[in-house]
Amino acid sequence: LHIRGLDRNRVVIDGSKGTAAHPCPSAAAQQDFTPRDGIVVSKTSGVTVQNLTVCDYLAGDSEHGNEIWWNGGDGTGTIGLGSYSGSYLTATSEYAPAKLNSPQLAQYGIFVSNASGPGLITNSYASNMADAAYYVGACRRICNTTLANDTGVNSDLGYSGTNAGGQLVIKNSLFRNNRAGIAPNSENNDDAPPPQDGRCPGSATRSCTVIEGNTIEANNNANAPGNGAIAPVGVGIQLVGGSYDTVARNVIADQGAWGV
Repeated sequence: LHIRGLDRNRVVIDGSKGTAAHPCPSAAAQQDFTPRDGIVVSKTSGVTVQNLTVCDYLAGDSEHGNEIWWNGGDGTGTIGLGSYSGSYLTATSEYAPAKLNSPQLAQYGIFVSNASGPGLITNSYASNMADAAYYVGACRRICNTTLANDTGVNSDLGYSGTNAGGQLVIKNSLFRNNRAGIAPNSENNDDAPPPQDGRCPGSATRSCTVIEGNTIEANNNANAPGNGAIAPVGVGIQLVGGSYDTVARNVIADQGAWGV
């Protein structure tokens, strides 16, 4: 199944009320605050989404608010989705309330959970997310995913991946002006067993989770949307309770606290 727009800037799946003169409005009066998601691929392998924009799908009490979501079984601790791909996508929310940690903020731009791949997210742009612009998680040691030539900006995290690892590559991408840039992490929750583990499948020591060739700069944005639970402001790459992760050949600049 291929969901493909003819023009990334003019094919817009807009979660607002639809009353604005132009899609993706920022005004609160033009939002639909029903907690919803934009495009959801639920436990269905082989779905490609390309060349379109999804915006202004908002959360309620941090539930929903995902612009594009490949969902293999969020919260189940099991893998329910195989191959997927996304390219030339824009995932954003223009709604920006004064309260930066509002539960109604959009949560994830491009979100993949409980999927074993092979997965590919390329040439995409995600912004203004209260959790992460990009997320690949709940696929410990079997993620089999590449993110390449992507851009993540003005979010709590540019990239987050809870209990994710194995063949997982983040490369040649830009993470700028977030609270923090890239944060693979371990959490003791129901999204697959912790910890985050970058070892190759079947290997005792070899790392297959690789963060390389990225530009990670000026992630000092305390005014970005945020849940406030994970990301200290000013970190380029934050490895939280993880292991066997390789960080190489990145340009990390102008961080207010720590590079790595």
